[in-house]
Amino acid sequence: MKSVYIRNLILLVATILLTTLNIAGVRPVAAATEQELENVAAFTRLYGYLRFFHPSDAGAELDWNAFAVEGVQRVLEAENEAQLQAALTGLIEPFAPLVQIHPAGALPTPLPAPDDSDEVVAWQHLGVELSEGGHVVYRSIRTGRSYAVTESGGPSFGTVTQCVDPHQWQGMEVRYSANMRAEVSGPGNGGQLWLRVDRPNKAMGFFDNMRNRQVHSDQWQRYEIVGKIADDATNICLGGFLKGLGRIWLDDVKLEIRQPDGDWQVVPMENPGFEEHETRKPSDWHFTQQAYEVRSVPNSDNEGLRCVSIAST
Repeated sequence: MKSVYIRNLILLVATILLTTLNIAGVRPVAAATEQELENVAAFTRLYGYLRFFHPSDAGAELDWNAFAVEGVQRVLEAENEAQLQAALTGLIEPFAPLVQIHPAGALPTPLPAPDDSDEVVAWQHLGVELSEGGHVVYRSIRTGRSYAVTESGGPSFGTVTQCVDPHQWQGMEVRYSANMRAEVSGPGNGGQLWLRVDRPNKAMGFFDNMRNRQVHSDQWQRYEIVGKIADDATNICLGGFLKGLGRIWLDDVKLEIRQPDGDWQVVPMENPGFEEHETRKPSDWHFTQQAYEVRSVPNSDNEGLRCVSIAST
């Protein structure tokens, strides 16, 4: 009974993926054939195994949403078991070259025995952590890699945040920029800017947190995010954060709105240069207080006299 339930669940997910592609116009699927549904079900099983259990560094950095779309498109073209096997193998070879895919009942090729000097890297899950920036109770980490997840289950993001009222700029283009530098090492650790537009009933509009373009340079550089403010936007929140271990510095935050003539108008913000501080904490900003240390610190290498520092503890 359990195996039947799992198979039906996989087929349901496969159907949802096919329907999503249909709605998005990626591939018109009026009615999936049995072969297409089985192909996507096989990809769905492989996707779950690799995303949550394969510990490679390349897999940890993969854009799994884009991988899901590409994977479904590729396996839909397979007309038989051999073509499906080739499609799945080609998909995972860049980040999981030792994983073998073979028909049910066939034996895999034996892998070489591990050397004593080989690193042991594995996933550990307390539930499954899917959130990219929120503080959730679930945690997913890879042992043998540097990630800031505390023994007490603290957050793995050190963040500074400020929000502004967007009503007079609804429907307009927004640009958020700031200077940042970082001192980090190890996969997954880095600095990121983030910009989020909130809509009514907790709906989210535009969102970008530089997930695929982390800051690792120890030199000051300017980074930016450009997006659209929803016509019914209720809030604009922005900031910077350190993901994992290390330290970042953030300074000279600027939020701008594109005017009808094409010029960018600066939106007034509180303490955008982190010059104002109370007992070394940046005034007018909200910040993480657990597992990370957030301070307003002297700064002689960038604009102004001070900046904000976020460091893992």
